[in-house]
Amino acid sequence: MHGRFQRQPASGPDDDTLVVAGLGAGAFFASRYRIEGLLGTGAMGKVFRATDLLKERSVALKVLHPDKARKEQVLARFRREAAIMMEVEHPGIVQVLDSGTSPEGVDYIAMEVLEGRTLREHLRERGAFGPKELVPIVVAIADALAVAHAKGVVHRDLKPDNVFLCQNGVVKVVDFGLSMLDVDDRMTKTGVMLGTPRYMAPEQIRSAKDVDPRVDIYALGVMVHELLTKASPFPASDAAQLLGCVIEGRVLRLEEQRPDLPPGLGDVVRRAMAKERRDRFATIGAFAEAFARAAGVSMVKARERGALLESSVDQPAPAEPVSIPAGPEKPRFTMPPEPPSAAAVAPRKRSRVSLWLGAFVIAVLVVALVSAALAIGLRGLTLGG
Repeated sequence: MHGRFQRQPASGPDDDTLVVAGLGAGAFFASRYRIEGLLGTGAMGKVFRATDLLKERSVALKVLHPDKARKEQVLARFRREAAIMMEVEHPGIVQVLDSGTSPEGVDYIAMEVLEGRTLREHLRERGAFGPKELVPIVVAIADALAVAHAKGVVHRDLKPDNVFLCQNGVVKVVDFGLSMLDVDDRMTKTGVMLGTPRYMAPEQIRSAKDVDPRVDIYALGVMVHELLTKASPFPASDAAQLLGCVIEGRVLRLEEQRPDLPPGLGDVVRRAMAKERRDRFATIGAFAEAFARAAGVSMVKARERGALLESSVDQPAPAEPVSIPAGPEKPRFTMPPEPPSAAAVAPRKRSRVSLWLGAFVIAVLVVALVSAALAIGLRGLTLGG
C-alpha cells in the first residue's frame, strides 16, 4: 500500500484490475521486475507488489497509466516525484529504489514495500487519538518534513492518507507527487489549485505558486485537530463553505470538541493553522516541539523507535533540591590533588634521610673545628703567660 492509492481485495489472475499496459500477476516488467499482485490503484496509475529479480527483493512498483503519461504535466509530476524522493533521504520518508521508463514506454517508480496502514485507516478503525499517543506521530512527521524543507522541498499534499504507520512502529511520509522543489512555472500556474482543499493553507488555495514550508505546518495542524477529535476543524457542510472557512480563518475551537485536553494545546494547534502564515510557527519542528510540550511528553520519548503507537510517558518530575549548609568559600570547579603513588613516595623518603645525614656530618665538622680553634687559643694564652 502506498500513498493515496486504495487497497484492493485479493483477486484472481483474470481480474482486470490487475492490468495496466498489459501487466498482470506473473508478468515481467522493465526486464527486471516480476509482478506479484496489486497493492492499490489511483487516478494516475497503479501500485503493484513486485520482485526485483536483479536485487532479489520485494518492491512496491508504482506505474503511471499510459493515458496519463500522454499528458505532459502529469508525466512531469510523476518523474519529479521520483527525483525528489531520491534526493530527500530520511527514515521517515518512503525510499525510492529505482525509477525510469520501461522499453514499452511506461514510466515507473520502484519503492520499498510498506507493511501497515495509513493514518486515515488507523483513525477510522480505532477512533480519535489521545494527545500523548499522538505526539510521537507528529514528531516523526515533523522530523521527516524538516529534512525535506531544508532541501527546498514542500510536500503540499500532507494529509492522513499520505502518512503510513508501519508495523515496525516507523512513521513514513509518502506521495510527494505534488511536492515543489523551488518553483516550476510549467507545473504551478497562478489560479490553479493543487492539493486537498481541507488541508490547504489559504495562500495555497489562492495560488499554487505562493507556497513555502508553512503550508505543510498548516496541513499538519489540520491533521492534528482531526486526529484528536475525529472531526473537521472547519464549520462547513459543503465544499464552498469549506473554502470560505479556510480563506477567512474560521475554525472550531479544539477545547470545545475535546474538553479533556491539556490547557494550551488548542492554542498550539490554532497557531499552526493561523490564517496569516507569518503568525504560524517558523518551522515544522517548532510546532512539533510546542505540541509535545503542551501534551506533557518528552521529545526524547517521542522519538523512541518502536513505541510510536503506544501512550507516551511524562518526563519524571525534578527532584527537590537538597539544602546544604554553607561552608567557607572555596574555588569552584577545581580538582583535588591526586595522592602520590608508592613509587613517588620512596625517593622522597630517601632524599630526606640523605639530608639529615648530611646535616649531621656538617654539624660534627663544625663542632670539631670550633673545639680545635678553642684549644689552639687556650694554648697560645698559656704560652704567652
